[in-house]
Amino acid sequence: MVNQGRSIGIVIPVYEQPKLLAEAVATLRQQTIFDQLEICITSDGGKSKSQAQILRALANQNPNITVLSTPNQGPGAARNTAIDWLLQHAPSLQAVYFLDADNRLETWAMECALSHLQRTGAD
Repeated sequence: MVNQGRSIGIVIPVYEQPKLLAEAVATLRQQTIFDQLEICITSDGGKSKSQAQILRALANQNPNITVLSTPNQGPGAARNTAIDWLLQHAPSLQAVYFLDADNRLETWAMECALSHLQRTGAD
């Protein structure tokens, strides 16, 4: 069940990058507004056992992380799958942010982005 109080949807496509994915999600878990994030990770056809283990652990340990699996179609299709899921399950989100498995965020990044959106009314 998605918490309707969440403000930002995070979309992460991943293909055979278990270590990088774990590091990227660790930076999300350190966000000052982590409880306001709805994170959707799409495994794009990866067959790595370590990636599958990490994905299961992330979803089991964090109620605001959802993991989807698709046949390998590339990062664009994986992102679109996550966006479709967010639109259906968390329609009250104010924004969607794209994060690749090899990206990292400062602990204040999402709070700053949300504050800017709310202050300026930007889309």
